[in-house]
Amino acid sequence: MHRPRYHHLSSAHVWLRSLLLFVLFASHAATLGVSLASCGSVQQPYHGFADQGALDSKDTYVLRESVGGALDPTTLSESGQQYAHHNIAYNQIEEGYYRWGQKLYALGYRDVYYVRDLAPRALHHALIDTYDHAIETGFNDAIANDGSHSSPSN
Repeated sequence: MHRPRYHHLSSAHVWLRSLLLFVLFASHAATLGVSLASCGSVQQPYHGFADQGALDSKDTYVLRESVGGALDPTTLSESGQQYAHHNIAYNQIEEGYYRWGQKLYALGYRDVYYVRDLAPRALHHALIDTYDHAIETGFNDAIANDGSHSSPSN
């Protein structure tokens, strides 16, 4: 007959042992979480903004101005110009999307994934990969040129 491993311990001892193991595991998990959080640059919890109200306000501005307004990619670059970033040629509209990404960084956004998710709503159409890439490149170049942040958030 096989006897349980802790047959000599009372149920209180087994409970206490389980509790100690849980506390030990929880403390290691908390230490790991703190360590991982300190690895990257500190970001504000609302994609670069201090609170949900500030994010909502900026989103409203972006949604209003991205078609026919100050953030419209079709008006952010000039026709007849040659554009290139990272040795890749951009046409006029691609340059507009590149600049849109830069402008959103300048407006305070600090999460490239959030900006890329916001783009189809703001621009009223799904983005082809080329435009999505141009937005991401513009945003990341703005980070690199900012100097106060060490790495892009992608």
